[in-house]
Amino acid sequence: MNAAEAIDYLATNRRNTIERKARIWNPRVVKPAMIEQVVEKPVAVEARKPSNVQQDWHMVEWRKYFGSRAKLTIYARAIQSGFEYADLVGNRRFKAMTLVRQIAFFELKEFYGKSFPEIGRMMNKDHTTVLHGYRKIRDLIKCGGLQAEADRVGADLSLFIAGLIDRGEYVPQVAG
Repeated sequence: MNAAEAIDYLATNRRNTIERKARIWNPRVVKPAMIEQVVEKPVAVEARKPSNVQQDWHMVEWRKYFGSRAKLTIYARAIQSGFEYADLVGNRRFKAMTLVRQIAFFELKEFYGKSFPEIGRMMNKDHTTVLHGYRKIRDLIKCGGLQAEADRVGADLSLFIAGLIDRGEYVPQVAG
C-alpha cells in the first residue's frame, strides 16, 4: 500500500464514520410528501373559546412561588410579633409563641374563611389544635381579656389589638 492509497483509505474511513455519527445524532427529517402519505385528510381542530376571565399571569406565578394571601398573613403576624415564620409553623410551644399562633388561627378563619383542616395544613397542626386556638382567641376578644393575656405571656400584640379596636370588635378590659 503506497502513501496515496493509505490517504484514500483513511479519508474514506473518516467519511463513513462521520456519516454514521450524523445518522445517529441527527434525527431523520420528515418531508411533506411523507406526511401526506400518513395523513390522508386534514384533522379539524376547534379554536379555544375566549373566556371573560382575565388572568394576570405574573400574579399567578407569584402566588405559586410565595403562596396565598393567607400564608402572607402568617408571615406578617410572625414578623409583627418578633418571631420567624418557621417558629410560628413549627413545634415550639412557649406561651408567647402559642398565643401569636392562635391569633393567626383566628385571623385565617375570620378574615379568609379558611376551614380548620386547611389552616392546620398551612401551619402544620392538627385541625383540633386550630379549633382550640380559634375558640380561645374568640373568647378572649369577647370578654376583653386579650391584652391582659398578651401582657401575661409577654407577647407583642399591639398591632392586632389596635386593628380590632378600630373595627369595633374589641373593647379592652379595664383593670381596676
